[in-house]
Amino acid sequence: MSRNGFATITLLASLCCASPALAQEDPFTLTAQTTSGTPESVTESGSSVIDLVQNLIESQDQFVGFQGQSFTASLDYGGVADAIQFSRNAAGTSATVTIPSTGFSRTFTGSNEQEVLDEIEDFLLKEGASEYARFLRTVNEQSMLGVVDGNPRAATAMFSDDAFFKFGLHRSPTDAGSLASRTPGGTGLRLDFRAGLDDTEAGDGYHVVGSFSSVSRIGDRVGLALSAPFSYREVEGAEVFAGGLEFSLPIVVLSPFGGRGVVWQLTPTVYGGAAGSEDLAAGGTLFGGGGTSSLSVPLGGSAALTIGNGIYFHEGYSIHIGEYEFETDLSQQVMKHGVMLTQGLGPLSIDVGITYTDFLQDAAVDNYLSPTLGVTLGAGSVGVRIAYQGDMADGFTSHGGMVVVYFNF
Repeated sequence: MSRNGFATITLLASLCCASPALAQEDPFTLTAQTTSGTPESVTESGSSVIDLVQNLIESQDQFVGFQGQSFTASLDYGGVADAIQFSRNAAGTSATVTIPSTGFSRTFTGSNEQEVLDEIEDFLLKEGASEYARFLRTVNEQSMLGVVDGNPRAATAMFSDDAFFKFGLHRSPTDAGSLASRTPGGTGLRLDFRAGLDDTEAGDGYHVVGSFSSVSRIGDRVGLALSAPFSYREVEGAEVFAGGLEFSLPIVVLSPFGGRGVVWQLTPTVYGGAAGSEDLAAGGTLFGGGGTSSLSVPLGGSAALTIGNGIYFHEGYSIHIGEYEFETDLSQQVMKHGVMLTQGLGPLSIDVGITYTDFLQDAAVDNYLSPTLGVTLGAGSVGVRIAYQGDMADGFTSHGGMVVVYFNF
C-alpha cells in the first residue's frame, strides 16, 4: 500500500472518532398559563405531542389545575419555538389553534373538552390536511425531528443513501462488478443493515436502517434490481418508522476486457414509500427517482479508488382513504458525492471513505459528512463487509456500525 494511501486512511479514520457531546432534552415542551381565576403556569415536556396537547385541552394530568379556567399555551416542537399556539375558554367549549409559521388560525367549539379535541383532530384529517402538511414542511426545514425530510434520518435521506451506497461506493463488497453474478441470467441477493446512536439538538436516540435487495442480470452489462429499504428511529422515547420499494437498472458503461481496469457504472432508480410517527404527529408519503454514477480506478497492486456521485429527486403526494386525506408538502433534491480507497490483503480488504450529502432545498441539516471504515471478507460467491459509519453535521452527530452480506448465484 502506498504512503499516500496509508495517510489518507489514517486521516479519515481519525475523523470517524470525532464526537462532540450534545445535550439531551425531550423533543416537545408545552408551556401554558391561566388567563382567568387563580394564576397558574405549567411547563411540561415529553416525547408525545399528542399526549401533551390532549392533556392540555382536557385539563388533565399535569394540567389538571386548569379545569374551569381559561388559558393560553405555546408548543415548542423539536426546537422550533412557538410552533403551535393554543387558547381555551374557561368552560372548555371553545379552543383556538394558531400556527404562526403558516399564518393559520381557527377556533373549534363543542359541548365539552372532548368534543373540542375531536373537532381539532377531525379537521386535521380532513379539510385541514393541507394546512398541517405546510406546518410539517416547516418542521422539516427547522427541526432535526423531521420525519419525511431535512436531516440524515429522514425518509428522503434513507432512499438517497440506499441507492448511493448500494450502487455508488459499494456496488459489491469485494469487487467492482454489480450486485449480481457476472453470468447473464444470474441473481444476486444482498442484505444491508446499519444501527447506531444519534446525538442531536432536538434530542438523542438511536436508529436501525436496512434493506433487502436482489439483482437479476439481463445481459452482460445490465441488471434489474429490486430493493426494500426500511428504517426505525427513536428520539427521546418518540418512535419513527419508514419504508418503501426501489427499482434500479445498473448499467456497466465501461469495464476492462480482462484483468483489472477502470469500471464505470450508471444506475437510474425510482422509488415510492412512506414515513410516519404517532408520537411526533408527523409523516407522509413520497415518490421519486435519481441517478448514481460509480467510477472505480485501480491504483496499482491491489488498491483501488472508487468515486461515487448521485442526485435524487423527492416529491410528496396525497392519499385519500374514505373521507380522510393525508397530505405531504415535499419537494426536495439530495446530492451525494463520495470517495472510497480500498486495499486488498489476500481474502481480506480494508476500505476507508467519506461521503458529502447536500439537501438542495431548505432543510434543518443543510449538509453532512458520512465517514466510513470497513473490513471485507469474500469467498467466491459469498461476501460480508463489517464497517463503521457516521453522520456528522452542525448539531447532529451519529456513530454506528454497518453489516453488508451478499450471495451470488
